[in-house]
Amino acid sequence: MGVGSRRNFVNSELDLNVLENLKPYKNLKRLSLASYKGVSGAKWLYNADLISNLEHICLNGCSEWETLPPFGQLPHLKSLYLCNMPKVKQLDNKFRGNNNICVFPALEVLHMEGLQVLEDWFDGAGAAADDCFFPCLTEVFLVNCPNLQELPYLPPKLKKMKIQNIGWKAALNYKQETNNCCGFQN
Repeated sequence: MGVGSRRNFVNSELDLNVLENLKPYKNLKRLSLASYKGVSGAKWLYNADLISNLEHICLNGCSEWETLPPFGQLPHLKSLYLCNMPKVKQLDNKFRGNNNICVFPALEVLHMEGLQVLEDWFDGAGAAADDCFFPCLTEVFLVNCPNLQELPYLPPKLKKMKIQNIGWKAALNYKQETNNCCGFQN
């Protein structure tokens, strides 16, 4: 499902209305949004019943969002690509009424690039135990997230990693805690 492409005008209300009316069927496996200019996602993105079967999400150029939907609770999500989202401050990890503490339980690939104001992964009520963050993650790419303050626990299954231009605190903490062979540049 793609919303927006090369266009020269911005109408965030129109984008939100269009996306709201593109309510997906329950078995949707892939979601891709490009150049979406709404200030938030559609209500159906916050409905666990409608998006619980998603396996792949790609959001590129959703330039007005500040907080993402609670993708961390999707039980089948295997890849998450977040690119060119300059206002996202944190990821949301809980659907309303869901106290599940395992975050991104099936995620294998995480790619975040161009999230310039991202500071925190989750609010203060994130996952309680390190092994509940990204337990299946094998690839992580964090590029141009200069305000990111900390990196979460990264599991031993990790095979590929690229970290470039992230916050100093996160970079220093990660360098001190690991002898991992994966690539790191700050």
